[in-house]
Amino acid sequence: MIPITFRQLEVFVRVVEAGSFRACAEQLSISQASVGEHVRGLERQLGCPLFERRRGSAAVLTQMGDQVFHRAQAILATTVDLLATFDRAPRDRMRRRIRIGAHGFIAEALSKRLARFVGAHPGVNIELQRRSFADVVSGLAQSEIEIGYFLSRGPVPEVESFIAWREAMGLFVGAGHRLAGREHVGPEDLAGEPFAYLPARTHLRGEIDSILTELGIAECPVAITADDHLLILENLLAGRSFACLFADWLAPHVERGEVVQLALSVPVPPIQVRYAVRIAYRADRTAGALLERLNRTEGQG
Repeated sequence: MIPITFRQLEVFVRVVEAGSFRACAEQLSISQASVGEHVRGLERQLGCPLFERRRGSAAVLTQMGDQVFHRAQAILATTVDLLATFDRAPRDRMRRRIRIGAHGFIAEALSKRLARFVGAHPGVNIELQRRSFADVVSGLAQSEIEIGYFLSRGPVPEVESFIAWREAMGLFVGAGHRLAGREHVGPEDLAGEPFAYLPARTHLRGEIDSILTELGIAECPVAITADDHLLILENLLAGRSFACLFADWLAPHVERGEVVQLALSVPVPPIQVRYAVRIAYRADRTAGALLERLNRTEGQG
């Protein structure tokens, strides 16, 4: 009798994690027929079906399949640890890779949350890339990333996405700005006031412009055009403009008295942090656990 192979166990576990034979094949870069052969070979060795065969439905484990899945996971983890004891290179080759593309502001928030996930999942290699909205969309389409995060006021036509959390926004000026001491600021006070703009024809520029329009603020001359938030902050501190920025990000500067959030008669609309996932990873258990960690608010830990 041919013994059970490590590859059979690896493919079987990946089918369960990915949610389907097709998604498993895409993740492992092998044919769906090859995935089926590995699973059938394992079933022959064990003498029992591991999945309920339902055409067109997700891969559903049988009762025995569920037991084998947990045993196989333990075997694979033990093997990785054994190899790592003597040679780190094989361990690195066996680690799963999940690539995340995110706007720079979001990447900063995600990096803090990733540390806990990586500590609890040593077999997963997370690659965090800073990408613009356009690069997130193309990265998902071209299988360059598995998960993409971007900033938007709502759903976008380019990709199916979901809300991860919302970021409070505000209009800010430097402490030395002429409007810094006002108890109330209206749209008429800001008309003609220099504004720190994001680059034209970018997705986030359009979202910020729509916020200004909703607030009734228009015809503001350009003080600076930059996609670097630190550069925009420097412009604020110098008192040369006002800007629409993330309230939590600027909170430390407000507390130190360096920056002032303008008091408007109506609240500044928040902006959504949205995420999109490649189809092959939407039923993936590891990706699901990662998203659960990343999409929690700070208050949830």
